[in-house]
Amino acid sequence: MLAFLRSVLLTRTGGVYSVAVDDRGYAVARVLATGRRSVHVRVYSNRYRDRPRTMDRSQLFLAKTPDLSDAALNATHPDSRPDPGAFAIGHLPLRRSSFAAWRPQLIRVEPLEPADLADYQEWRASPQRARHW
Repeated sequence: MLAFLRSVLLTRTGGVYSVAVDDRGYAVARVLATGRRSVHVRVYSNRYRDRPRTMDRSQLFLAKTPDLSDAALNATHPDSRPDPGAFAIGHLPLRRSSFAAWRPQLIRVEPLEPADLADYQEWRASPQRARHW
């Protein structure tokens, strides 16, 4: 447990992590920036049944957000909701504790490209930026 907590505290900018999505599997998140109490990530659309141990960056993709305007998101029977399919989040500001809840495991660290930071920089420049989840 101590090693796990240490890995969250030592979250690395540019790190590519496998993260637990739910009981159906894992996703890949990339750390865009870190703060004393925050981690800013990009969540890719790729989903895996087993936790990935290696990752070729060329395989990662960001699917367009599906149109859910007609979806019954508040249905009383969630198991009958249609699966929205793969989704991505270009920038998600998280508390370190929220990131830790995803049980991240570092795959590797690589330099960030300017395009990787576009959504994060847009968030930083916004006077109405959202709080950390």
